[in-house]
Amino acid sequence: MALRVLLPWQDLVDHLQLPGIEPILWHINDDPKDAPPADVLVTERPSNPELRSRVSHIKG
Repeated sequence: MALRVLLPWQDLVDHLQLPGIEPILWHINDDPKDAPPADVLVTERPSNPELRSRVSHIKG
């Protein structure tokens, strides 16, 4: 089973192609309904503090 990691930039996704890791492109400004389940979230601080609540919609 791979560790699912949400990453905000394609460059990070490209560099995290390692065995046992499934890097997934997802940014906190994206629609939270589209966030896939994940074990780890790497993100930047959103410019709008209200967007922080979107993290709670991620399963996993």
